[in-house]
Amino acid sequence: MRKATGALALLSAAGIALACVVAPGTAQAADSTQMLRLYNQYTGEHLFTSSEEEYDYLGSIGWTQEGGAWLAPASGDEVYRLYNPYSGDHHYTKEAGEYEKLGSIGWKKEGVAWHSDTAKSVPIYRLYNPYVQFATHHYTSSWDEVASLEGLGWEYEGEAWYGLKDDEPAKPAETINGKRVTKVSLGAYTSAAITEDGALWMWGDDYSSTPEKVADDVVCVSVGAINNAFVKEDGTLWTWGGNYRGELGDGTTSSVDAPKKVMDGVSSVACGYMHTLVLKTDGSVWAMGDNQYGQLGNGTFDDSAKPVKVMDGAVAIAACGSHSAAIKSDATLWTWGNNYNAQLGNGSSENSPTPGKVLDDVASVSLGTAHSGAVTKDGTLYLWGSNNWGQLGIEVDNPFDLYKTPVKVMEGVKAVALGDLHTAAVKTDGTLWTWGSNENGQLGDGSTDVYRSTPKKVMDDVASVALGDASAAVKTDGSLWTWGLNEDGQLGDGTTTNRNVPTQVSAAK
Repeated sequence: MRKATGALALLSAAGIALACVVAPGTAQAADSTQMLRLYNQYTGEHLFTSSEEEYDYLGSIGWTQEGGAWLAPASGDEVYRLYNPYSGDHHYTKEAGEYEKLGSIGWKKEGVAWHSDTAKSVPIYRLYNPYVQFATHHYTSSWDEVASLEGLGWEYEGEAWYGLKDDEPAKPAETINGKRVTKVSLGAYTSAAITEDGALWMWGDDYSSTPEKVADDVVCVSVGAINNAFVKEDGTLWTWGGNYRGELGDGTTSSVDAPKKVMDGVSSVACGYMHTLVLKTDGSVWAMGDNQYGQLGNGTFDDSAKPVKVMDGAVAIAACGSHSAAIKSDATLWTWGNNYNAQLGNGSSENSPTPGKVLDDVASVSLGTAHSGAVTKDGTLYLWGSNNWGQLGIEVDNPFDLYKTPVKVMEGVKAVALGDLHTAAVKTDGTLWTWGSNENGQLGDGSTDVYRSTPKKVMDDVASVALGDASAAVKTDGSLWTWGLNEDGQLGDGTTTNRNVPTQVSAAK
């Protein structure tokens, strides 16, 4: 273990003292033990434990609970845990010699933490961070995580020990207030999530950097650039925030600090830059707010502070920037509004104040500021509009060319989300892929590249994804992960630090 011991000479000069956590003890299980993983957002350390008591205690004092890490056997080669009283870091090793050597120079020996599988079923990889003052290692069973950390400059040190094949689901990670996340919406400065109990949580601009509860009994939420809206279980629509063009739909242009009821009989809502779309339970689409580019879709360019009717027979809506879209019950996609970047996909770059048909057999739609996308029923992803940051995911000679009609990008897709200048897709196997602008790390691949025009896998086990100026994904265990721009605390991790890899949203206290 050359690098670990080589950095230990620095420890005697350190004056850092962090509280030591509960020692894990030997794993106790009939056949196997689920190893649990936590993250300390203040020190950057990942800690691994077989103790649910320790896991819950650390979660209660602010550590992020990241759920199951791997499955350890109840017997086999011993894996030891040590604590560095100078840096507050923990270290794990299967090498008894390393364990004794570190103990002899001041590390606290905490005993056998778990066991390694002698059949070497699942490798647990070890990496070293050469950029910190003290020797810091990370351990993971995910080769994708290894690749991501290597991309950040970590040094791969091989297989540290081995786990079992996990035939049982890992312990679910704690999510917001202990509840699974079901829906997410990201705006420019603010983020929102609905948990399985119908609670709406928000964070970022006008809120703190961790989730704050806003309302109960919520089934749909949308966060715009300056305005917000949600739909309750009883079908009522509530809006608040900026109202410069009447986007709140209350008949005024006065901004509102708290949610205010404006409509009944609503099933979903979508907020754009300064306009709002509403889908009612009868399939009719209504719009309010800014109409400079025809984004209200009622055939005029006049703003409206009250909802105006757009069409009937719709089953889904989307809004972003200054354009809008709806899917009708016959699976046709219709778009209208700003078309400066050909984001309507109708073959032109002229603004349109009335809906026009673009695509057939559409299952879902998402809009970005200057590009648009749809997934058809057969799982094909189509994108169109501006490609100046590679957000269409295609290799081209001139990135400033506009794509005025849908372009086939990827197959096997179940969901797509578009942000300001980037794109994300969830494939049917649960993998998440991203591309486009990466100025603030919003692609989540750990790189510092300004943009990437080819799709790259960044996560597994993803159920849904949402994009704004930041990015968010809900995993299949109901945990919420965010990355990208965080200057207003919109990532919800308790900081205002940008992240270029997914970070779990802090549980609300």
